[in-house]
Amino acid sequence: MASFRTALLATAASALSLAAAPAALADGLSFSNYTTANGLGDNRVYGVYASGSNIYAATYNRLSISTNSGANWTNYSTSNGLGSNLVFGVYASGSNIYAATTGGVSISTNGGTNWTNYTTSNGLGSSSVT
Repeated sequence: MASFRTALLATAASALSLAAAPAALADGLSFSNYTTANGLGDNRVYGVYASGSNIYAATYNRLSISTNSGANWTNYSTSNGLGSNLVFGVYASGSNIYAATTGGVSISTNGGTNWTNYTTSNGLGSSSVT
């Protein structure tokens, strides 16, 4: 059985690029690019985290999450409870999602349904987390 790895590239100007290839064939990677036309919150992607078929993209104008390897995207913004729409980084573990925003750290413990925001009033050194 071939060993696979996924390459995730966040580009600041144009798209999110994803590739999956057998590790032994790494020189021949083929990339799929995702943009706002595919449902991303913004074409400026600052950070990416992937686990299984879940992809989390921190963008200039929302947090974008795909639970089906990029086929569909759900975008989260301040209207969903994020501290800011400008998201610099993201990490997930199970149903816990951690987003670094210019409005603090936003944490969801239920897959993005609800968010709690932490800022300097909660002890952070700065409310802008990058």
